[in-house]
Amino acid sequence: MSGKKIALIFVMAIIAAAIVFYIANPSSFSGADSTQTSSVSNDDLTVSLEAASAPAQTPDVLHEYVIGEDDAPITVVEYASYSCGHCGTFFRDVYPQVKEKLVDTGKLKFIFKDFPLNGPALMASKLTHCVDESRHKGMVAMLFETQENWMASQDRLKDFSQMARLAGLSEQAFGECLDNENLDTAILSVMQEAKDQYEISSTPSFVFFNSAGRIEKFTGVRSVEEFERVIEKLSE
Repeated sequence: MSGKKIALIFVMAIIAAAIVFYIANPSSFSGADSTQTSSVSNDDLTVSLEAASAPAQTPDVLHEYVIGEDDAPITVVEYASYSCGHCGTFFRDVYPQVKEKLVDTGKLKFIFKDFPLNGPALMASKLTHCVDESRHKGMVAMLFETQENWMASQDRLKDFSQMARLAGLSEQAFGECLDNENLDTAILSVMQEAKDQYEISSTPSFVFFNSAGRIEKFTGVRSVEEFERVIEKLSE
C-alpha cells in the first residue's frame, strides 16, 4: 500500500474517531475575542424562506439545545449557522468558558437555535434533529469541531452520511431526514422568526433576556467578559 493511501486512511480514521467522541461527549473545549460575523446567503438555501413566513407548525420535530437552570436570572439565545466559521470559533473557544463561568454557576441559561446561512448549513441543521435526541448536543459539537473538514469537502453528502451512520442513523433514515420537508419548515420558521422579532441577519447573534423582559443583543464572537457585562447590565 502506498504512503499516500496510508496517510489518507489515517486522516479518515482520526475524523471518524472525532465524530464518535463528540457525539458521546457534547462539550470539552478553550478563548478568542473577535466581533466578526457571517451573513445570510438566501440564494444558497435549498428551501425558500417564503415557505417559512409563519411560525413552525411542527415544532415537535426539533430537538432542543438548552443548558442551565430554568430559574437562571438571565437567558441567552444564540442563533448560529454550521457553515459560519465565526460560529465555529465561538463554539470551540468561548462557549466552554461561558458554560463553566456563567451557566454552571446558575447565572445564565443558554439556548442554541439554528440560523442556516446556506444549503450545507441547512443540511447540517437537519442532521442534528434527525439523530436521537440524546445525541443532539453531541452532533452539534461534532459539526462545529469538524467544520473545516466537511466545509472543504467535495462530497458533503457522503461526509454527512458517514456522520449520520456513526450517530446511529441507517442509510434509509438519513435519506428520509434530508427529504423531510416538515423539518425544513420548522428550521426555517425559527430563522424567519428571529429575523422578524429581533432583526437577526448574521451569525453568531445573541439575544439576552431577563425576568422583567428586558432585552440586550450583540453579534459576533465575543469574550466571556462581554457576556458577564451584559448579565450585569440586565441584573441592575
